[in-house]
Amino acid sequence: MVSDCTDAPMCSTQQLKDLQKAVHRIHVADPALDYLQEILAYTRIPDRYQQGLSPRAGLGLLAVAKAWAFLEGRDYLLPDDIQQLLPAVAGHRLQNTQPGNHKQTLIKDLIEAIPVP
Repeated sequence: MVSDCTDAPMCSTQQLKDLQKAVHRIHVADPALDYLQEILAYTRIPDRYQQGLSPRAGLGLLAVAKAWAFLEGRDYLLPDDIQQLLPAVAGHRLQNTQPGNHKQTLIKDLIEAIPVP
């Protein structure tokens, strides 16, 4: 109900900064970074997608995956975190060069094409 809303903050500024620092400290092993780079490179193969994912898209996906790992109670990132969040973070950017393929199919094909370390 709208009348139940409040202006009270959920956490203090310092608590928010502490949470951001904790997410920043999430460990990302080299195989997970390699996996992310392979995903980006795969999207840049000619005749597959109209436009590949940029380095900035990779950084965004990495940041979201680290936050996800933190919310899952881990201090490390798994390649599965990247897989799980890829559709939400990058799905809107991927367009196939061949008409008729749906976004879900593009993401599924991408995930299946890159072996998980």
